[in-house]
Amino acid sequence: MGLVERLILDISNWLDRHITNLSYSMSVLVTTCGAMTLQEWMYVTGIAVAIGTFFVNWHYRRKTARILKDLGISQRIYEETNR
Repeated sequence: MGLVERLILDISNWLDRHITNLSYSMSVLVTTCGAMTLQEWMYVTGIAVAIGTFFVNWHYRRKTARILKDLGISQRIYEETNR
């Protein structure tokens, strides 16, 4: 078997293996999506967005507090000016 034939065979085996894995993964994904109604997906999405919003707010509050501390501004003064 020549080098080109061996290369083609290796590429073919690699593609077969990965396309098979992709097919199985997609079937699991579609089955999972079909197991829940649209309303249930909206609940899950709403919960995910709420959790994401919490962490984004937490991150920027921490970042702001760190900047204020570096500038020498107390947390009390910051809270009084941002009410």
